[in-house]
Amino acid sequence: MVAKAMPKLRMDGSPLKRPRSIDLPKIDVNEAIAHLQRALTTKQRLMALHHVQNLIEGDPTAISWMVDSGLIRILQLQLSYALQRHGSTSQELGTLCQVFDLALRTSPAGSLESALDKEAGRSLVNLVADAFPWGFHHVIVSILHTISQTSSGAFLILHCSKAMHCVTELFRCCRASSTSKEAVFEALGLLKNLTYFSEESRNILLDLPGIVGSLANVAVFVDQKGHERLSAIWRNLSVSMETRRRLAQDPDVLNGLLELADCTCSYALRNLLNTTISLSMDPESCVILVLHGDGIFVNVLRRLLVTETDALIRKRAARVIKLWASNDFVGPILVKDRALMDVLSQQALQDQNVDVRHEAADAFCRCSQRIQSPMPQHQLVLDAIMFLAEQSRLPAEVLARTLKAQALHPRNRIPMAERNSLLSALARIAQQEGVPNSAREDACCALAYLSDEAANLPKLSTAGIVEAVTYSRESSQASYTYKSSSGSDTICGYFNRRPTQV
Repeated sequence: MVAKAMPKLRMDGSPLKRPRSIDLPKIDVNEAIAHLQRALTTKQRLMALHHVQNLIEGDPTAISWMVDSGLIRILQLQLSYALQRHGSTSQELGTLCQVFDLALRTSPAGSLESALDKEAGRSLVNLVADAFPWGFHHVIVSILHTISQTSSGAFLILHCSKAMHCVTELFRCCRASSTSKEAVFEALGLLKNLTYFSEESRNILLDLPGIVGSLANVAVFVDQKGHERLSAIWRNLSVSMETRRRLAQDPDVLNGLLELADCTCSYALRNLLNTTISLSMDPESCVILVLHGDGIFVNVLRRLLVTETDALIRKRAARVIKLWASNDFVGPILVKDRALMDVLSQQALQDQNVDVRHEAADAFCRCSQRIQSPMPQHQLVLDAIMFLAEQSRLPAEVLARTLKAQALHPRNRIPMAERNSLLSALARIAQQEGVPNSAREDACCALAYLSDEAANLPKLSTAGIVEAVTYSRESSQASYTYKSSSGSDTICGYFNRRPTQV
């Protein structure tokens, strides 16, 4: 057996233990709070503030005791007194704001919520905004940023005209190059929180004079972290239907989004594409995006699909194109872009990520629905669709939906029926286990549309197709439509009436 080590002993024979960390005595906190509360002169106030600051920075646990002892309320009273007193110095007000900022940033979340309750929170926001003209832009905006981290705080700031004036004034100074990048970064964080929490009041932000133009131009002034916050602001604003069209109709906003497209921050690019997706959900905004700057947004998406290493970015870029292709006005414009169609087909075949392949294939198929016979690209598009299907790069529901859309146009039906691989693919989907009923229904509808052409019936009335439409009809009666039902009747009827081969 291994003998246990004997504990070390003191000179008097008692065990020698490692000393525990000594907690900050609560009496020191109470004294610091009392000194700050009793401070009347500038010298007394500065000494008390430095004492409080040292306690907070020296022991992170001290702030909880201080907040419980009323630190936020006392700082608010001292700041109010200093702003109203004519003899206040810039050093005094600056130190007050710095300690206020430190106290709010380190306060527990629950304490901050209680400090912003009702009238107390409203007076606090107004008081902080009153200190902005003294020039402490970075500290003041940092305080507002901290307050905005709660939903109640964001509401108070958004409905305080003086606080919002601080934000617009800060960005105005930013354009004059008289504001630090740190202050702009804090202001972007503030606006990010405001646009996130104030879902029903986002129009208030867009109504602020000069704010949209300032945000559109600030991309060149900040670093990657700033790009991330700026892109999150646009993303949050574009979520609301009320603001979506206003953003798309502002050329400054669109140019600001294009500035973000050149950044290297993946999170910013993801937010940018989310913004574009939201804007594209409105038909009129979709048209504006595609036509802006002679199609520069299309070029950006094509570039991201090819060069971006983040799979999520490539997937979202393909999704934007899919939304655009569904628009009746801009869809025909996209199919004329040979470079875009080539990129979509290549990504659908070769992308390493399966989600990107499916999204790109779906986008390609949405575009292909705009191409009809006898357009010269029609045969090439059918070749590409069937090649994607043969390479297992096309989900069954996408293939069925695409071929149904193609067969909907009478001019496409005879060229489609001439392809045995296309007919076999539709028959396979119609009776394939595990595919959604909607895919079976689309496949049967496509066959039904093809059967409307009498010249196609001999090619459709094969044992495999008849078996497929019969199986699909029996296994999905609930979702079977009149068109697919009548189409299957036509095919089966012709199959039964055709002359028996000797």
